[in-house]
Amino acid sequence: MEENKKINKYKSFLPLFILIIVVIISIIYKNNIKERPVDLVSNEENTENTLNSVKTVSYSNDSKTINVTYINENNVSKVEYEINNENITLPIAMSASGARYSNSFNDIGVGDELWEHQEEVTISKDGNVLFKGKLINQ
Repeated sequence: MEENKKINKYKSFLPLFILIIVVIISIIYKNNIKERPVDLVSNEENTENTLNSVKTVSYSNDSKTINVTYINENNVSKVEYEINNENITLPIAMSASGARYSNSFNDIGVGDELWEHQEEVTISKDGNVLFKGKLINQ
Protein backbone atom coordinates (compact mmCIF):
# COMPACT_ATOMS: atom_id res chain seq x y z
CA MET A 1 0.00 0.00 0.00
CA GLU A 2 2.81 2.38 0.95
CA GLU A 3 4.60 1.50 -2.31
CA ASN A 4 1.52 2.41 -4.38
CA LYS A 5 1.39 5.85 -2.77
CA LYS A 6 5.01 6.48 -3.75
CA ILE A 7 4.36 5.37 -7.33
CA ASN A 8 1.25 7.56 -7.63
CA LYS A 9 3.18 10.51 -6.23
CA TYR A 10 5.81 10.23 -8.99
CA LYS A 11 3.21 9.57 -11.72
CA SER A 12 1.87 13.09 -11.24
CA PHE A 13 5.30 14.49 -12.22
CA LEU A 14 5.58 12.39 -15.39
CA PRO A 15 3.77 14.80 -17.77
CA LEU A 16 5.89 17.71 -16.51
CA PHE A 17 9.07 15.69 -16.93
CA ILE A 18 8.12 14.74 -20.51
CA LEU A 19 7.33 18.37 -21.34
CA ILE A 20 10.71 19.52 -20.04
CA ILE A 21 12.51 16.88 -22.13
CA VAL A 22 10.58 17.89 -25.29
CA VAL A 23 11.43 21.57 -24.76
CA ILE A 24 15.13 20.81 -24.27
CA ILE A 25 15.26 18.67 -27.42
CA SER A 26 13.44 21.37 -29.41
CA ILE A 27 15.92 24.03 -28.30
CA ILE A 28 18.91 21.85 -29.17
CA TYR A 29 17.45 20.97 -32.60
CA LYS A 30 16.62 24.61 -33.38
CA ASN A 31 20.12 25.78 -32.43
CA ASN A 32 21.81 23.07 -34.52
CA ILE A 33 19.80 23.90 -37.63
CA LYS A 34 20.50 27.64 -37.38
CA GLU A 35 24.14 27.58 -36.31
CA ARG A 36 25.88 24.87 -38.31
CA PRO A 37 25.80 26.42 -41.79
CA VAL A 38 26.62 29.85 -40.44
CA ASP A 39 30.09 28.60 -39.50
CA LEU A 40 31.03 28.66 -43.18
CA VAL A 41 28.62 31.34 -44.35
CA SER A 42 29.19 34.82 -43.05
CA ASN A 43 27.84 38.17 -44.05
CA GLU A 44 28.46 41.40 -42.17
CA GLU A 45 24.92 42.56 -42.93
CA ASN A 46 23.35 39.64 -41.05
CA THR A 47 21.19 40.43 -38.04
CA GLU A 48 20.12 38.17 -35.23
CA ASN A 49 16.61 37.80 -36.68
CA THR A 50 17.44 37.19 -40.34
CA LEU A 51 20.28 35.20 -41.82
CA ASN A 52 20.65 36.00 -45.51
CA SER A 53 24.00 35.12 -46.97
CA VAL A 54 25.71 33.28 -49.79
CA LYS A 55 29.28 32.06 -49.76
CA THR A 56 31.15 29.88 -52.24
CA VAL A 57 34.18 27.91 -51.09
CA SER A 58 36.40 25.36 -52.81
CA TYR A 59 37.38 21.88 -51.72
CA SER A 60 40.18 19.92 -53.39
CA ASN A 61 41.86 16.55 -53.37
CA ASP A 62 44.76 15.24 -55.49
CA SER A 63 42.74 15.15 -58.71
CA LYS A 64 39.70 17.42 -58.48
CA THR A 65 38.39 20.73 -57.11
CA ILE A 66 34.71 21.33 -56.37
CA ASN A 67 33.07 24.67 -55.59
CA VAL A 68 30.34 24.53 -52.98
CA THR A 69 27.91 27.39 -52.36
CA TYR A 70 26.41 27.67 -48.88
CA ILE A 71 23.14 29.62 -48.86
CA ASN A 72 21.13 30.98 -45.95
CA GLU A 73 17.86 32.65 -46.91
CA ASN A 74 15.28 33.61 -44.30
CA ASN A 75 16.76 31.13 -41.81
CA VAL A 76 16.63 28.28 -44.34
CA SER A 77 19.99 26.71 -45.15
CA LYS A 78 20.94 24.82 -48.28
CA VAL A 79 23.99 23.99 -50.33
CA GLU A 80 24.62 23.93 -54.08
CA TYR A 81 27.41 22.22 -56.02
CA GLU A 82 28.13 20.53 -59.34
CA ILE A 83 29.52 17.02 -59.60
CA ASN A 84 29.72 14.74 -62.64
CA ASN A 85 27.98 17.42 -64.76
CA GLU A 86 24.98 17.40 -62.41
CA ASN A 87 23.86 20.47 -60.44
CA ILE A 88 22.78 19.48 -56.93
CA THR A 89 20.86 21.56 -54.37
CA LEU A 90 20.41 20.04 -50.92
CA PRO A 91 18.65 21.27 -47.77
CA ILE A 92 20.30 21.05 -44.38
CA ALA A 93 19.80 17.79 -42.46
CA MET A 94 20.46 16.58 -38.94
CA SER A 95 23.98 15.51 -38.04
CA ALA A 96 25.77 14.64 -34.86
CA SER A 97 28.87 16.51 -35.94
CA GLY A 98 29.63 18.91 -38.76
CA ALA A 99 27.13 20.26 -41.29
CA ARG A 100 25.16 17.69 -43.27
CA TYR A 101 23.00 18.42 -46.30
CA SER A 102 20.83 15.72 -47.83
CA ASN A 103 17.72 15.10 -49.89
CA SER A 104 16.96 12.16 -47.59
CA PHE A 105 16.52 13.49 -44.05
CA ASN A 106 16.08 10.21 -42.20
CA ASP A 107 18.42 7.82 -43.95
CA ILE A 108 22.17 8.35 -44.04
CA GLY A 109 23.59 6.91 -47.24
CA VAL A 110 20.42 7.33 -49.33
CA GLY A 111 20.17 9.90 -52.11
CA ASP A 112 22.56 12.85 -52.48
CA GLU A 113 24.53 13.97 -49.45
CA LEU A 114 27.19 16.53 -48.61
CA TRP A 115 28.83 16.33 -45.21
CA GLU A 116 31.25 19.04 -44.05
CA HIS A 117 33.31 18.48 -40.92
CA GLN A 118 36.47 20.25 -39.78
CA GLU A 119 37.13 21.87 -43.17
CA GLU A 120 36.77 18.59 -45.04
CA VAL A 121 33.81 17.70 -47.27
CA THR A 122 32.48 14.33 -48.36
CA ILE A 123 30.01 14.18 -51.25
CA SER A 124 28.16 10.93 -51.83
CA LYS A 125 25.25 9.49 -53.77
CA ASP A 126 23.35 6.48 -52.43
CA GLY A 127 26.17 5.74 -50.00
CA ASN A 128 28.93 5.81 -52.61
CA VAL A 129 31.57 8.50 -52.01
CA LEU A 130 31.99 10.61 -55.16
CA PHE A 131 34.37 13.20 -53.75
CA LYS A 132 36.33 13.84 -50.59
CA GLY A 133 38.43 16.96 -50.25
CA LYS A 134 39.83 19.63 -47.98
CA LEU A 135 38.91 23.30 -47.88
CA ILE A 136 41.34 25.35 -49.98
CA ASN A 137 39.74 28.80 -49.77
CA GLN A 138 37.23 30.47 -47.54
